[in-house]
Amino acid sequence: MSAGVALVHLASIAIGAPAYRYLGVGEIIADLARRGSPLVAMVSAVLGLVSAMFALYALSGAGVLRPLPLLRTGLVAIGLGHALSGAIGIPQILQLGAETRPPAFRSAVFSGVNLTIGLLYLIGVARRWKALSIMGAP
Repeated sequence: MSAGVALVHLASIAIGAPAYRYLGVGEIIADLARRGSPLVAMVSAVLGLVSAMFALYALSGAGVLRPLPLLRTGLVAIGLGHALSGAIGIPQILQLGAETRPPAFRSAVFSGVNLTIGLLYLIGVARRWKALSIMGAP
């Protein structure tokens, strides 16, 4: 899922303003992208690279890749970050039936995805807690 998030960030650079509008980052950002601001592309690229790094940590935690530095701590931090970011949108998710505006729906869905990603990271860490401590040993 983190790799998918990375691809969305990188694709938004290529698509430009319509992608930023759809993702709900704000009209100011979309307008900057439309005008060719390099800042928007740089921020999207950084977020894409961070999400790709999160994907590498997930693969490392699953034992697919060699153990990365501070693996268990990193996975917990990634999980908490996503979960907290998603939890902020819980009121939006609860109001989905009351509001039918597309931006509110998309925002609630994005929050739900973020919450799901965070919980999956935290569940994965909890299930592999012992193995992750052994993996991180020198």
